[in-house]
Amino acid sequence: MSKSSLSLLATYILLFHLSALSCSADKADPKTTIELEYNSHLTFEDNGALDSKRDAIEFVVRETLSLVNAKMSVENLKIRFKNDPSNTIPEIGIGGYNPNKQEVLISTNIGFDNLDQSIASELGPLLAHEIHHLKRRRTVGYGNTLLEACVSEGLADCFAMEVFDIDPPMWAVALSTNELENWTNTAQKIWNNDSYNHFNWFLGASTEIPRWTGYSIGFKLVKDYIANNPEQTPSTLHNESANSFAK
Repeated sequence: MSKSSLSLLATYILLFHLSALSCSADKADPKTTIELEYNSHLTFEDNGALDSKRDAIEFVVRETLSLVNAKMSVENLKIRFKNDPSNTIPEIGIGGYNPNKQEVLISTNIGFDNLDQSIASELGPLLAHEIHHLKRRRTVGYGNTLLEACVSEGLADCFAMEVFDIDPPMWAVALSTNELENWTNTAQKIWNNDSYNHFNWFLGASTEIPRWTGYSIGFKLVKDYIANNPEQTPSTLHNESANSFAK
């Protein structure tokens, strides 16, 4: 075989290996990214666990983005889905988190019996809730104090209700009237405390504070503010200072 033939053969072998490596990398990549309207993207990082749910999820995400933007312009989003039962709300099998100005993380529990129903009825409001957080981060921020966190959560819950015309979520009305009054009075004493324990106040990580107390307080603050300012809506209040809602 001539030198030129050997060189050509070596080139073919190199190209073959590069192609095989590329295909292997694509196959190993657990991520699937879908382009959405509003210059946004939906990414599945679930290692295939949600394959049978992807069409339903994509439908709800697209619908929610459209409904949200009809109320409040939000573009350049990265919406990421993971199968992570530890970060879901046990009652509905999904959970949400907004870590920064660009991303919304949605966790699912593929083993949840009613996951299809939750995707159909709970995912949209939950996503709208997290998108309101993202919009607020881009303006006044989520906040570092107990008051700021309560208001941010209350606004996000009220926004989900504004978008989907639904009843308050269970965490927004978790306390009785007396409990809500007592815990609001307690919270007022440390409104501006930036070292409060978020997990205790919002997730019931401590037996000292009832689960979802922070959400319920925030929901009441925002609901009362809107009742006194009926020209305002959660979508127009995304950049309102938390101090405006304080009692």
